[in-house]
Amino acid sequence: MRTLPLFLLLAACSSTDDGAAKAGDDTASADTDADTDADTGKGEDTSKEGDTDTDADTDSDTDADTDTDTDTDPPAPAAYTGYLGPTRIALLVDGATGSGLNPSSVVLYDPATGTSSTVSGLTVRGDAIVDCAGDAVFVLESRGAEGLTDRILRVDPTAATYAEWNLGSNFQPRDVALVLDEYWVANWGKSRLSTFDADGTAGPFFSLDAYADADGIPEANGIFVSGPTAYVTLARQSADGTRNGAKVLEIALDSKTVTRSADLAGSYPSGKMLGSADALFVHLRSTPSPDGSLATDGGVERVETAGFTSEGLFVEDATAANRQTAASLDPFQFAAWFGRTNSSGAAEVAAVALLDGTPLQTWPVADQVTGIGAADGTLWTAETPFTGGSSALVGRVPLDGTETTRVAQSGVIRGFAICVQSSEPVVDTGTPPE
Repeated sequence: MRTLPLFLLLAACSSTDDGAAKAGDDTASADTDADTDADTGKGEDTSKEGDTDTDADTDSDTDADTDTDTDTDPPAPAAYTGYLGPTRIALLVDGATGSGLNPSSVVLYDPATGTSSTVSGLTVRGDAIVDCAGDAVFVLESRGAEGLTDRILRVDPTAATYAEWNLGSNFQPRDVALVLDEYWVANWGKSRLSTFDADGTAGPFFSLDAYADADGIPEANGIFVSGPTAYVTLARQSADGTRNGAKVLEIALDSKTVTRSADLAGSYPSGKMLGSADALFVHLRSTPSPDGSLATDGGVERVETAGFTSEGLFVEDATAANRQTAASLDPFQFAAWFGRTNSSGAAEVAAVALLDGTPLQTWPVADQVTGIGAADGTLWTAETPFTGGSSALVGRVPLDGTETTRVAQSGVIRGFAICVQSSEPVVDTGTPPE
């Protein structure tokens, strides 16, 4: 278990807006009643009414009680156990070089042994999302374009086998997190969170109707858990792309009720979050501009947790005309890592301090970075040539970017997540922006 003197817990998510139509007739909601019954029964009264005891007790007990109670209570169960499987880098590798919707394989790379395993018999859409929670790697797949139901694939990181959990039509799952003894799923296409037990049996829904925008759906895209509290980001984006004011919700785990909400200054929370003792850090993704190019409005926003108000973006790509291509909030370095293209269109990797946005590292790379994250002292990037062709998984020294490992892939890396074995929560590093 890693000890983090600054940050308490990490959880995260990535989001990809595929523009699918949203269902507006979903009114299901979770049972959020809290059990407030109190036991008011009184013990039996054994005194006798009217009796008066006038005897004086002259006994004196001069013995000193030197007994020591050495019993220890069992530790309370952790509210969130993070990722407990073996460290893996999970990739979705598309054998073609098309739009990213081509069938992709799920590849698990073990950085300790330098070996890769492909999940047998499984292909998914190239725009699926890879994540880590509990003891498994998860693939979240939206399949409305094929007329199929959306699904969650729970992948065993050791055996490279999988089980399928069915969601239904137009859920568009964006993030999964282990919360107490169940998994919560953020759904872009519904006004609710889904819950599952460890076997994939669906539980009660958790309604977010009160925070929907004009289309009736709040577009949940990230879940982060810290102690007894969960945080959920809402993009609140209409089907035509109109943004209606992003929010982050605070949820009490014991009662499953929303306790507070905060308006975000940024327009598109990616779902990646990180928490400290007094703040929540929310990553904002670079978003498409009207001409279809990527705008430079990404960065990191700080939400002060005492009053639960946003203090605005303190890392902002637009100030340097950078354009994000990948991002990760690293709990062990206390940094935000970005793969990006700079104002000259050249690819580079940069790190900034989460405390105040101070630049820590910037170094050039030859190819576009479409995934980034840290594991066991190495910074790992997914890199794809600007001219097209297959990607590579590259390990680098975080201090200066020196390449230490290069693992060629058979196609383009479409999805990417770092799953680090730890009792602390681990954030995924996302999928390439559109």
